[in-house]
Amino acid sequence: MSIVPFRMPISAGFTRFDMRQLSSWNAEGFRVEIDAMPCCEQLGQFAMIYEGESCWASWAVGREGEKVLLWDCITLQTLGRFDTIGHALAAIPGAPADLDVPPAAQIIQFRRMSISAA
Repeated sequence: MSIVPFRMPISAGFTRFDMRQLSSWNAEGFRVEIDAMPCCEQLGQFAMIYEGESCWASWAVGREGEKVLLWDCITLQTLGRFDTIGHALAAIPGAPADLDVPPAAQIIQFRRMSISAA
């Protein structure tokens, strides 16, 4: 018997939730570019964060096992390991602290109705 994990990674490391958080991050003055393909299996997939229209990325994020690694592309200093992409993006200097990710689905409330015979 094999066990299939619930949270399936998308090619090279980012989960579907990671991709949703990255694509919905609309911080003014920043832009995100996500690698379409990993550099190699050992390095995985990266998202580069640019300030304004800069040609060079200022920060990058990538998966490191269960954690999201955020580092400064200029100094190569690790800024931290976070539980989610949203937490990593919020740690970027000057970035907004909140990440508004639209829900994956709308929850519909049902109420029980009693049917009485007339």
